[in-house]
Amino acid sequence: MTSVRHPTARRIYGDIPAALHGSTILITGAAGLVGTQLLYRLLCDSSLSGAVNRVIAVIRAKTAEDALERLPETLRCFATQPDAAASSTNSIAKLVVLNGDCARPDFGLDSVQLDLARQADIVINAAADTRFMLPLVDAIGGVVRMIRGSPDWQGPMQEWN
Repeated sequence: MTSVRHPTARRIYGDIPAALHGSTILITGAAGLVGTQLLYRLLCDSSLSGAVNRVIAVIRAKTAEDALERLPETLRCFATQPDAAASSTNSIAKLVVLNGDCARPDFGLDSVQLDLARQADIVINAAADTRFMLPLVDAIGGVVRMIRGSPDWQGPMQEWN
């Protein structure tokens, strides 16, 4: 992968670390192919990891423990469960793992987890449904619901029917 320090990447994408400075990033599908690569970059690339305040990873699993287990072992050292993150006043966990499902209202998160997810400044949707014959409205419905529920994204949106 091209580093953001690479001159061509900086010319094309601008100063990514500066753009991400102090941000909280929510990634859906964080245990998938694209999601894990994003997590590696945001947590392990020295030019990015210092810029990002926190990464919230939404992973679909049966339990919170299963969601954490779906991450590659090298990323688990950065992770905490939401209860620990919410109660910590002295330190902020770099990676918070939430067991959520984009297809469910509010990702199926409880109110504490949903409040934590809503702290995100940047949302990256890396979640995918591998049922390729799924109608578009069903495939992206969860993300559309998330955007509609965000006060920053209120307003007219195209209907996907």
